[in-house]
Amino acid sequence: MNTIYIKKDSPCLFLRLVDFKKNNFIQEHIKTLNSKKCVWLLKMGRPIKKDFIKNIIEQNGVLILKETARNGNKFYCCKISSNDPFSEKLIYPDYYNDLFEENSFTNIENLGNWFKITQIKELSDKDVKAFVTNTTGKDLYECGMKYTQVPQFYLHNNKNLEI
Repeated sequence: MNTIYIKKDSPCLFLRLVDFKKNNFIQEHIKTLNSKKCVWLLKMGRPIKKDFIKNIIEQNGVLILKETARNGNKFYCCKISSNDPFSEKLIYPDYYNDLFEENSFTNIENLGNWFKITQIKELSDKDVKAFVTNTTGKDLYECGMKYTQVPQFYLHNNKNLEI
């Protein structure tokens, strides 16, 4: 898998994940990515400003995810290339179909923010600490572990990174 390069002070977004039933969110997305070369991630709930996402994609296309404690509390760096679910066929993990059906969701393109992921890599603790929140300046490791009820943070990195 290719290296993800992130320039210092690039805007990033952190999302805390919630598993659907017994599905491991990260592993299901990785499995789909490995077999299909890309995977779309749906973030439901509080919407993220589309202009902010567009800015991230234009500058570096990096999304940071944290898996659940049950699955190891690991952090992952994702390369994203689009947030327009109308631009192409959505490819997502199979369990999304259960989620949509169980909740009688239709018009799935409008359920929340969609992110097209082209790479997912696990982050080392050292690299996690290079990401800091825009509001407090605290590193993501501290905020992402202590305040895990917060579903998202706006971030930037305090040094150049190769992941």
